[in-house]
Amino acid sequence: MATAEVILEDDFTNTSLVDMTKTDAVVDTEAGEVRLPKIKMPNAIDMLKYGEGYAVTASDGVIISEYDAATGALHDTKINWLTNARGLAIRQDNMSLWAIGDDHVQYCQFSGGAYSDDPALKSSGLTEVLSVDSIDGTDQAVVLSRTDSGKAKITRYRAGTSLTVELEKELDIGEPVALSVVDGTPDVVVVTKTGKHYLMFDDATQDYIEDTARKASGYSNIVSASANQDGTAILEGDEGQYLQDDDAGGAQQVLAYSAGQVPGALALSLKPGAYDQAFITETGEVQYFIYDDATDQMTRVSTGADYDTVKLTALTETPAGTGIVFYVSTDSGATWTEITPGQWEDVPYGREFVVKAVLDTTDPLKTPKITHIKLEVTTLELMDLEIVAIALNDPGQPEPVTSFPARVKAGAEIMFRNTTKGCAEQVSSLFTTGLNVTLTPDQPVTTNENTWEGFFTVPVDSLQGSNIGAILTARRGDKEKHLVVDPFILVDGKVYESVSLKLTR
Repeated sequence: MATAEVILEDDFTNTSLVDMTKTDAVVDTEAGEVRLPKIKMPNAIDMLKYGEGYAVTASDGVIISEYDAATGALHDTKINWLTNARGLAIRQDNMSLWAIGDDHVQYCQFSGGAYSDDPALKSSGLTEVLSVDSIDGTDQAVVLSRTDSGKAKITRYRAGTSLTVELEKELDIGEPVALSVVDGTPDVVVVTKTGKHYLMFDDATQDYIEDTARKASGYSNIVSASANQDGTAILEGDEGQYLQDDDAGGAQQVLAYSAGQVPGALALSLKPGAYDQAFITETGEVQYFIYDDATDQMTRVSTGADYDTVKLTALTETPAGTGIVFYVSTDSGATWTEITPGQWEDVPYGREFVVKAVLDTTDPLKTPKITHIKLEVTTLELMDLEIVAIALNDPGQPEPVTSFPARVKAGAEIMFRNTTKGCAEQVSSLFTTGLNVTLTPDQPVTTNENTWEGFFTVPVDSLQGSNIGAILTARRGDKEKHLVVDPFILVDGKVYESVSLKLTR
């Protein structure tokens, strides 16, 4: 019996047998596999103009991360209900944001520390929505979409009591990918898979007109872009490039402001008024690049939080006469702290962690062994304050209470609770009445995350309408974290009302 002839066989270690012009699949020659391409999300990240931080889309909501220079940590605000965003744009002056999905655009107003989900500020039933960016200092945004014929379409929205369309324009530009509003102007940059187009907004005609002198072409796979008044950062494949507009026309790459290869990058954002660039990758990692004068190039910096407590878990074998001493560095090895595996220990604040093990033996025929190590990090935090019970209060009072002040009668007792991280050893609450309450932990104080409960009775002589504040303090060794809630309680009535009686015969 004759065997069949093999006419095609490929283990995908190269692309010699694949027509790359006719496939959207990813051919990974290093892994030797073909897989689905990453989702196109050119606006999955947007950098904040003021301070350091960014907003990113995630499968379980939108996260706004702001860097606190005083603590060296990123503080996250999460919009849990905004779970279907494919892109976003921050209104920089008040933190409201625009979000898009495949078929909608929505304006989420920021007020009172929360984001609104107002159906009047959402436009649904759209098709092929690709990208969005906001116009500085206004409740306006420009949205890029793809027409049935594959051309680019831009729509300018204004948010008021509802969303209104101020301008719609179809462009003779094919393969649209992303749009970016040039900060400080109403102009927009539209990038396609193969090039960049600069559109100036003409006040006289209330229309966009292309500036062909700032056009750039010759690219093969642009997936994201972000523009400022000096130039445009583009992500071609997984390479970050910065294109500066040339006085002679066109746009030229400036290597000093180009981030270079960012493996797995999905999207980028250019910080308004600066050269800082942030990239988000397929795994959700944010990589932050700044321009370094000393080296005349873009340098990646860490945006992770600083930590000051670690626990090393190590699986080791130490025969008699051998030993292992472990050290941890928080500054890439400049300084070291000796630690004992299996317990939480204090280390200097830092974010560049390195573990060092020093092995020794007194017998040349014996050696200690390390088969596994795990380093966990944390820092002292105090959060999630709530009142979980109010005695002798109105039956309609909702519990738990997380928005303060809470209405409580004079003479009534409350039970309150908070959460700590970082192996807090003690939590106390000092009230403005002068009473200091020590809270009780739910778990041993060696536990990284713990819940603490305390009780407080509103003084019976508290005046109607008066406020009581609280300062909560978490301690571990000489470290402290504070949470100030003032007002915490609003006195509303008394447990025992006085009654006037008049006797008659």
